[in-house]
Amino acid sequence: MFKDFAAKQSSADAAIEVQALRSPGIVREAIERLGLEIEYKGEGQFYGGVIYSTRPIIISTIDLRQSDAATFSATLNNDSTIALSGFSRNGTILAGTAKGNLGDTITSPIGRVIVKGTEFYKDFTGHNIHVEKKSINAAINEFVSKLSTGMVDKNTSIVRLSIKDISTIRATDILNTIIAIYNEQWLKRNN
Repeated sequence: MFKDFAAKQSSADAAIEVQALRSPGIVREAIERLGLEIEYKGEGQFYGGVIYSTRPIIISTIDLRQSDAATFSATLNNDSTIALSGFSRNGTILAGTAKGNLGDTITSPIGRVIVKGTEFYKDFTGHNIHVEKKSINAAINEFVSKLSTGMVDKNTSIVRLSIKDISTIRATDILNTIIAIYNEQWLKRNN
């Protein structure tokens, strides 16, 4: 997935801006806006990949720090209850399970968790969703490594921004968000 856009400066200055688009600060803000530090994966062949645009739940981890990583599985039930199991935190496997209703604060081995259902919840009832909360630095490193920037032509100020990602919808969202953040920061610097 790639996007071209015109830099707001001369071609010489645009070359400097190419690096700014890949900066950890801009990527971090994009990750936070899109909630990409938490990744959802389905089970089996049909649901076996990353679930982004049709994710059935949105997880909030109240007690985890941005530097923490955690994983667990969420079983989605027809009666809007959730069963959580298979916990790990910062690489350490934790014993225990947790149950609760959608929207409730659930006490779990990794701390308090809120699970909200989306419009796609019913499509995934009876299935397990693997949830991975990455540390913010791991998420930044992952997305910076997938991101490419460059000048379309050395005689122009048009910048090419691309990303390799399993989800084309997520890739488009990331690129659009990075461009929006870059434009917001440019306006702040120049006004």
